[in-house]
Amino acid sequence: MTASETVDLAIKTYQRLAGLFIRESIPAALLTLVGVTFLLEWTLPSLLETSDQSNISVQVVEFMTNLAVGLVIGGPLMLIGGSFLVAVVVVLTSQYLTGELIDIGLARATARKTWKTTILSSLYVLIASSGGIFVSVLIMGIGGWLSTYNSDSDVFLRLLAFIGVFGLLAAGIWSLACVARYALAIPSAILEGVGPKEALRRSVQLQKRFLHHGTGTAATWYIIATVLLGWILISSGADVAQELVGLNRILTQFNQILPFPELWKVAVGAIPSFVAILLLLPAVTCGFTIIYFERRVRLEGYDIDALANEIPE
Repeated sequence: MTASETVDLAIKTYQRLAGLFIRESIPAALLTLVGVTFLLEWTLPSLLETSDQSNISVQVVEFMTNLAVGLVIGGPLMLIGGSFLVAVVVVLTSQYLTGELIDIGLARATARKTWKTTILSSLYVLIASSGGIFVSVLIMGIGGWLSTYNSDSDVFLRLLAFIGVFGLLAAGIWSLACVARYALAIPSAILEGVGPKEALRRSVQLQKRFLHHGTGTAATWYIIATVLLGWILISSGADVAQELVGLNRILTQFNQILPFPELWKVAVGAIPSFVAILLLLPAVTCGFTIIYFERRVRLEGYDIDALANEIPE
């Protein structure tokens, strides 16, 4: 199948299983949301703050400390919730594609059985993709160091701006490239019963060009781009809805009544992220699982095309 045909199959499969995916994903999505919210609402802002703007050593220590706290608290919550959700979706998608009876009990049991492998695989991808963040910080740090040499020239200011933009672009591209490279690791780990290292190796192997078969990266990037677009639409739609309803004004009015008003504000603000995780994480996992089967068809002789034709419209 071509990349577009693979994506069409992923959309068709998701449409058929969306209700089941969403119902089974709610608890894991909530756990994932807590981790993501902690990272976005506390860790990320803390990385941009310092108690001593004149001391680079203090800034570095504060940055590393806040980053470590964020990864130690938010990281495990995000990994545990996300890994369980992904494992369940992989099993359900596999059962549907291969014509087996949908067995949610088996999907849950498999997720619990393979939790160690899925978490370790996800952790490796997270660490590898976070390398882009450190590259960005390094480049921006160089820009900060250069700024200590006071200069009001336009050339110098443009150089600093270029360094900052280049750092952000490098971080984003690196992170997405790592996600694409290891996109088939968890389907490989769950469906083949291999360990984390072998699962990561299988992901790379299955996406390589082999003889007259092209690479599998086009479909992977297609799905990643589609999910990113979905995230943007959900976030934009939520912002518009909040403005139309006047949600901030309502929360302000209830600040005197509700306990922990700041917590309620964060909770309400996290609703779009929860919806995005609940809808898009199963969608991207379903897509990656189908790419896994499609690559095994091309390289190892699995008859996924026949199975695809049996999926009802």
